[in-house]
Amino acid sequence: MISGLRDVPMTRWPHVPIVEVIRATRELLKEKSNGTYVGGHQYRHASKSGECLVVWPEKGNWYCSSCDERGDVVDWLIGAGKIDETVIESRDDAIAYLTKEYGESPYEWQEPVPFPDIVGPPAPVDVLPPQLERFIDEQTEALQVPRDLMMSLVLGAISAVAAPRARIRVKRGWEEPLNLYIVPVLESGELRTPAFNIASKPLEELEREAVEASKTEIAQAEAEHSLLEMQLTNLKKKAAKAGADESLRDQMMEQAVKLAEHAVPEPPRILCEDVTSEALASLLAASGGVMAMISDEGGIFATMLGRYSEGHLAIEVYLKGYTGTAPLRVDRKGRPSEHIPRPRLTLVICIQPDVLRGLSKHPELIYRGLLPRIAFVLPKSKVGFRANDPTPASDKAVAGYRDVIRGIAAIARETEDDPHLLELSDAALALHNEHRAMIERELRPGGRLYEIREGGNKLG
Repeated sequence: MISGLRDVPMTRWPHVPIVEVIRATRELLKEKSNGTYVGGHQYRHASKSGECLVVWPEKGNWYCSSCDERGDVVDWLIGAGKIDETVIESRDDAIAYLTKEYGESPYEWQEPVPFPDIVGPPAPVDVLPPQLERFIDEQTEALQVPRDLMMSLVLGAISAVAAPRARIRVKRGWEEPLNLYIVPVLESGELRTPAFNIASKPLEELEREAVEASKTEIAQAEAEHSLLEMQLTNLKKKAAKAGADESLRDQMMEQAVKLAEHAVPEPPRILCEDVTSEALASLLAASGGVMAMISDEGGIFATMLGRYSEGHLAIEVYLKGYTGTAPLRVDRKGRPSEHIPRPRLTLVICIQPDVLRGLSKHPELIYRGLLPRIAFVLPKSKVGFRANDPTPASDKAVAGYRDVIRGIAAIARETEDDPHLLELSDAALALHNEHRAMIERELRPGGRLYEIREGGNKLG
């Protein structure tokens, strides 16, 4: 028995006379007494015996003992490259030839049907204030982007300015922050960058104005700090001299305390993009525990997965920054520790589907609770159906959106001593309880959320 014959697969083309096809490619075959045919596999290599190739007509297969190649009639045609006057350059060419000459094979795989685009449910309409609904609708038309994208960006911008100014009290003992984690998923070419720029423009204006307004205060604080440092230096020199009295030493100590307690404020920040986890913690600490990371690129996920931390997950700041209730403590060598009582991070990052598929290969992001905290938005693409000359958004719509953002930003920030609590109405609380009950049922064995309980638990 020829070695390797047990591995010869059954043919998907049993109705095709394989000997006839092989001979049509100018391969000489001789019939043997056992019903097989032998030849030299001439298109591949020379054969001294002229019998290295064995063909089984009933099985529809062939095998070459010299080169160990094997297969069915399709594989033969691909290797031969030509039959009669027909050129065979691919499997599709071979199948097309056999189908034309002998009919379709009931066993050959047909052209696979592509999976439909996976999209999420559309965002609800008429649930936001009229100014925001108008801005979303008009910018969706003007930019020819999915409405779900514009709504996600608007909600992210609202979150950025609302998070430091209020929180929701669901009921006594249960409060929730207003910051959101939203990640729209879109292919390249969906015009997400213009949409991001338009939605974040009022936030950038607020940040520039805050930086400009703080210049005098920061300059004065820097001058005051330098003065305190010089005064301490002079006191140290005097106290170091022999015979200096004890009161001079006390003055030096008092000055050292003043210097330690005097802080120069950082320029105000509202927005950040791709920063390390340590830098993000510092930004949160310098900004009263509030920061918005808004970007049309998904590079930050590589940072979370350890791009700057030797492959170790760097997600603690994102876990604590979402909850908004547990303190974040950051200890680093050579730098003072940072303590943030209530970090509230807004996260709006647009990624491509490949990035999302890559995240699925890191189950630790699920088990640690990062991905379940994120509202992934999968809009229906408009590519191929976009208007060439859409109507620009009206000045009134743009101004209305800007006024809402600035109106929220004008509200004083809440403090621990003076929290700003938003109470749910009776109707809203009833809807909330109904929603939670539905989620709880779906988390049971057999429910729609049972297999994704990590994320399902975040929905209630």
